Amino acid sequence: MEQSIEDTTTTGGTLLPSSNDNSTEVRGVRQKAVVRFVPFQSRHLVAMEKDSDFNNIIANISPTQLKYVSDLSGTVLIDGEICGMMGIVKLWNGVGEVWLKPGTRARKHKFTFIRTVRKYLNILMDVRKIHRLEAKCITLNEKHNKFLKVIGFKKESVIPQYGPNKQDFTLYSILR
Repeated sequence: MEQSIEDTTTTGGTLLPSSNDNSTEVRGVRQKAVVRFVPFQSRHLVAMEKDSDFNNIIANISPTQLKYVSDLSGTVLIDGEICGMMGIVKLWNGVGEVWLKPGTRARKHKFTFIRTVRKYLNILMDVRKIHRLEAKCITLNEKHNKFLKVIGFKKESVIPQYGPNKQDFTLYSILR
């Protein structure tokens, strides 16, 4: 992650100096939460919590692919707790697909986490000059569909029988 990517996710926040780990710390006036967005590292998955499905996916990524994914990815820490990870996989120039793994601690910091995800998706899109960002989720998963809408994605279409078990998926995008 580039060190120049920094911003606040809380209203009236004040930027605080951070350590030498290429992260940004912000202390907000309202929630007084310290928010950090640090470069993604696979060890963050283990530190967050056990999730066999996601860990199995990450386990099948080669070191070369993990390096590529981590270039456009970060870990969200709120008050020192890993609340989730997110990133963009660049499909081709100007187009990317988001991946996002909220942790159980994201619920504890729900609104700060949502603002942080929105803000850093916008920053990553600006820095990487992405004009179209896509996301897909299982159509019947109401919670995931709602979350994508809350963080700014617009529904485009349903992709019939897209999943491995022939589940329908919904395609979302953010266009610039």
